[in-house]
Amino acid sequence: MSPKAEDESESGPRVQKFDLFHYGFIRRFMSDIRHSVVAVLPHAKFQMAAVPHRVKCAFAGYALTCKSSGGESSGGIVPTFHGTNAENLVPIRKHGLVVPGTVIPGTSTTLQVANGSAAGFGIYTANLNAPQLSHGFCSQPTMLVCAVVLKPGDVIQHGDAQVCKDARCVVPLLEASGQSFRGQASGTSILACAQPAQPR
Repeated sequence: MSPKAEDESESGPRVQKFDLFHYGFIRRFMSDIRHSVVAVLPHAKFQMAAVPHRVKCAFAGYALTCKSSGGESSGGIVPTFHGTNAENLVPIRKHGLVVPGTVIPGTSTTLQVANGSAAGFGIYTANLNAPQLSHGFCSQPTMLVCAVVLKPGDVIQHGDAQVCKDARCVVPLLEASGQSFRGQASGTSILACAQPAQPR
């Protein structure tokens, strides 16, 4: 079997595994997620995030590999938040989250860092107890709720943030939106919001 055929044969089961994980993860953590979100986004409404087929397969394959190698046991898969400029939401829905310095899938464009990288290049997400970190990078009252596989080396804890060095270990699962954020972000956030350049 060719590598391409093998990839295609694994695609269906991985998508099914991801979809089961997606719903199960939300059922498990929804109460905690809602409690955390309303601290910065009162009366928030939630909708399922659009996850590209490629991202579903990549995350499912990565999570299964970590589990089989014992990597997942170090911290499991946890809910986090990602805040970004509203204009980045459409590219994220189309391509998933991308590590700055790498090429946006399907384009020849390299993703640039917009707000620094305190812990190096990576996809920065905030822990469930620190939604204000992500809030500080949102231009509109919408935040992404993500799942992160806590694999040492690929994910680095930096304060109240999880920095994902490998895009396969993080996936948006929900979008939380509301009328407005509660007050304003206080202090300086450590989260780096990567703003994609326009694909060429």
